[in-house]
Amino acid sequence: MCCQEEETAVGTDEEQYHAVELSRGTRGFGFSIRGGREFQNMPLFVLQIAEGGPAAVDGRLNVSCTCTYRVS
Repeated sequence: MCCQEEETAVGTDEEQYHAVELSRGTRGFGFSIRGGREFQNMPLFVLQIAEGGPAAVDGRLNVSCTCTYRVS
């Protein structure tokens, strides 16, 4: 999964991508996404991060990150 965030530097519109690999926990990866076909093809973004789940423990995903993903 990659998380896309806008660059915070003043005067630039560049975007940053961060690759995030998570191991599945007993209850999943610890985050939920929203978007895609069922939402008029809006970009996928992180809706929630479960407290104590793999995504929260990892700390690299943030709510509202726009995401692309690849399942291996």
